[in-house]
Amino acid sequence: MQIPKGLAPMVPSTEDALAAERAKAGFSVDAMHEFIVDSDMRTKVSKVEAVMGKEPETFSLRNVYFMSRQEKMEHALKIGLRLIELLKDGQVTSDEISIADMVLDINGPFGLHRAMFIPTLQNQATAEQQELFLKPALNYEILGCYAQTEIGHGSNVQGLETTCTYVPETDEFEVHSPSVRACKWWIGS
Repeated sequence: MQIPKGLAPMVPSTEDALAAERAKAGFSVDAMHEFIVDSDMRTKVSKVEAVMGKEPETFSLRNVYFMSRQEKMEHALKIGLRLIELLKDGQVTSDEISIADMVLDINGPFGLHRAMFIPTLQNQATAEQQELFLKPALNYEILGCYAQTEIGHGSNVQGLETTCTYVPETDEFEVHSPSVRACKWWIGS
C-alpha cells in the first residue's frame, strides 16, 4: 500500500498536538508514570526495550499499519522467533518475553502458547505430564493452541459434542467430532 502523494501535512501534527496537551497537564507526566508503573516493572521494560532497540530491523513496528495481514503475520513470526533465540541465548527471560509482547502489542503465533498453554501445564499438569509436555513447551520444542469452541455451540461448554477416548492398545487418544456442528472454530495458535 502506498501513501497518496500531494496530501497536505496535518497541522498541528499528532506529535505537536500531544506535546501541547501534555504541557497543559497540572501534574508531572513522569511522576504519573512512576505512580502507575512500579519501579521494578519500569526497570524490566527498559531492559527489554534496550535489547529490542539493538535490532530495529526486527522489532520495529513503524510500518505495521501499512502491512497486509500476511505481512503482519510474517513480521510477528520474525519477532517471535527472534525472542525465542534471545531466550535460548540467555539474553532475555520468559518473563521478559511477556513484557516484550506487552510493549510490542502485536498478535503473533506464540501468544496463546505463552498465555494459555504453558500456564495450564504449570498449574494443572501432574509431575509426569510436566516432564513430558511442560519442559518441551518452555523450550518451544512443542507448541500449544486453544480449540474449545465448536461452531454449533460457541462458549456453551456443556453442549460440546467432541469426545476424546484413550486407546490403551496404541497409547493414543482418539478424537471424535460426530457432526459439522462439532467442528472446531476460531482455533488460536
